[in-house]
Amino acid sequence: LIGGVTAGGSALSPELAFMISRDSRPQRPQLSAQERLVLTAYASGATLAAAARRAGIAYGTAREYLERVKRKYAEAGRPTYTKLDLADRVREDRLDLGGMGE
Repeated sequence: LIGGVTAGGSALSPELAFMISRDSRPQRPQLSAQERLVLTAYASGATLAAAARRAGIAYGTAREYLERVKRKYAEAGRPTYTKLDLADRVREDRLDLGGMGE
């Protein structure tokens, strides 16, 4: 394998490359524990202030975390514009069930 790669070959077998190319699962951004906490609280219907209190952080910090979450989803090709979009992402990524977003 190593010799093949150094000679310009692929590290993936044709079968594995095909399977990866057919993976239709949405890309999940990597969220920190605090980002997930704020996201799940806010997307479940809490105000941002309530989500901040639940996370034990300042309102401005919660707002910053939520902006990071939105940016990470946009970078993953799954933009979020509304609270409903965020709720959809939580459901899609199973974060409401303790998923890690990884």
